[in-house]
Amino acid sequence: MKFRELKLRKDPACPICGEHRTIDHLIDYEVFCGSTIQGVSETETSGAAIEEITVTELNKRLKAGLNGQH
Repeated sequence: MKFRELKLRKDPACPICGEHRTIDHLIDYEVFCGSTIQGVSETETSGAAIEEITVTELNKRLKAGLNGQH
């Protein structure tokens, strides 16, 4: 595995690290993007099971042409 290191100059106008920061905290992207499921409350979806797989398993599935499906 190879890595490449780059040196970047700080941008004084950057909203995150510049002289006059305007972004100083994280936001709730689900609320910001409106990504909740319509007709289902947030408490109902919070307990939903989300399948997690390793990168090795994903690689196997992609090579097998399953595109993330069982």
